[in-house]
Amino acid sequence: MKIIDAGHRQALQRALAADRDADRAFGRRVNAIVTRVREEGDEALLGFARRFDGVSPPIEVAPDEMRASAARVPGDVRRAIRRAAGHIARVAFQQIPKHWDMTVVPGVSIEQRVEPLARVGCYVPGGRFPLPSSLLMTAIPARVAGVREVIVMCPRP
Repeated sequence: MKIIDAGHRQALQRALAADRDADRAFGRRVNAIVTRVREEGDEALLGFARRFDGVSPPIEVAPDEMRASAARVPGDVRRAIRRAAGHIARVAFQQIPKHWDMTVVPGVSIEQRVEPLARVGCYVPGGRFPLPSSLLMTAIPARVAGVREVIVMCPRP
């Protein structure tokens, strides 16, 4: 950890400038990826999945394959996952911002209305050590919030 005295303006400016430069470089890399996916679609997505995760097609898992795989998971693990999912859903429900409205003065009213997104994407890292918690902690809050379509990408090892 580096501690900089707030009165040492040059050191503070150097530290902040380095972060801005790193953020800009990172932003350029992210924008390049997003642009390629927008322009090339699934072909670019498959290329990045191969590059970053060592994944090869097919990347979409059929529902019957999911059910068959889930059936092979030991019962105690399935119960633990189901229990964790219930806990996550309870917490997510509490986090949903509440609708409210109020009259500030006669004729002037304010309202906060919270609407879920129509679709979200969740990325669950795969590889040698896949984490079911990543799926639970992203997909369940989205569903609790009312998102109609949750798309999950989990690369195969």
